[in-house]
Amino acid sequence: MSSNSNKNSITNNKIQNNLSGDEPEYEPEKWNRVLKDYQVDTKLMDQNEFKKYKKIMAIIQDIHNCYAYSSDYISTKNISTCEKILDKNRNREMNKYINCQKQQKKYQKGEEYEMYQQGKLLGNEKKVNKFIKNINEKCELKQINPCSVCKGMKPQPGYPSYIFLKYLVKKDRKLLQKYDLTKEEIQSLMKFYTPVKKTNKKSIYKCSKLMGRTIGDTPGAYITDKDTPCRKGTSKSALVISPKTPIYHYYRQNNDGTWSHKDGSLPSTNLDSKNRVITDLEKSNKNYTPDKRYKNNILDYTDFCGYYCMPRNSKKILKPDINSIRKGFLYGKNIIKSSKQTKKSSKKSSKKSNKKSSKKNNQKSF
Repeated sequence: MSSNSNKNSITNNKIQNNLSGDEPEYEPEKWNRVLKDYQVDTKLMDQNEFKKYKKIMAIIQDIHNCYAYSSDYISTKNISTCEKILDKNRNREMNKYINCQKQQKKYQKGEEYEMYQQGKLLGNEKKVNKFIKNINEKCELKQINPCSVCKGMKPQPGYPSYIFLKYLVKKDRKLLQKYDLTKEEIQSLMKFYTPVKKTNKKSIYKCSKLMGRTIGDTPGAYITDKDTPCRKGTSKSALVISPKTPIYHYYRQNNDGTWSHKDGSLPSTNLDSKNRVITDLEKSNKNYTPDKRYKNNILDYTDFCGYYCMPRNSKKILKPDINSIRKGFLYGKNIIKSSKQTKKSSKKSSKKSNKKSSKKNNQKSF
């Protein structure tokens, strides 16, 4: 018993020594937003309304995804914006519906109807056809899809930087001169930070690109390793990728040294896929296969991209600046270049070794 307690105390001390002191607490209630948090009487809803409501809640929950969780960034603004846009669209569709019904009543009782009767008597086909077309017009209340209305609100690496760059190009060209940005540079930056769409293009889901985007979004964020403690005011997060799906996922370190994560709208947890508390992130199990949300049912985070230190502040707003954007871009591009160079050198060395072996074999045969 004493030996086990000594081991635990050694590991706990090691974990405590690797902390900056500014790590966030593990507060699952803060992130696990559920339907009951929103004061809406679902009993008064019909089936269609309830389905729509559940979709809205799913979007709102999905806004609190793993990327937002890693940076301790709860975007209440995104949630309120999503709700406002949905309300605006609903009101617009309702007004269209009411106006359409009013117009139908006009045709049934009014001058148009008299003109229709006259047209019928006089054999005026144009007037008759126009009336029939208007009277048969379907006045249906259009169903709003919250997923399409609130698209782009889900936080993802590179999106804040992309919005910032878009603002520079469209709104204020003087700022381009201020930051000494050429057209070529702004184009390459925009290309690097273009939002990831839901596609199966595996080239998008590369560690170098996603780590670069993550660093670019947040001034003060920087790459680190497993054992080096983060500087004061920052704490450690990590990025992993499931290449077969493909999908990315973030983890963050808590103030007790354990790691926690949040998968989209699913609840946040400090457990791995084997339901064990995550003390060593690299050794933890990250295979969640099978996963019904994906067609191929494979969700195995085999690509460990590395650690980075994320600033912790009370504002909880991701505000990139041009320096962080350039830093992330350069990190991503340099890693990509170096990986390409290593691949080329390995190919050359393998070719040389093959040539040498073939020469030896030829000499032996003679």
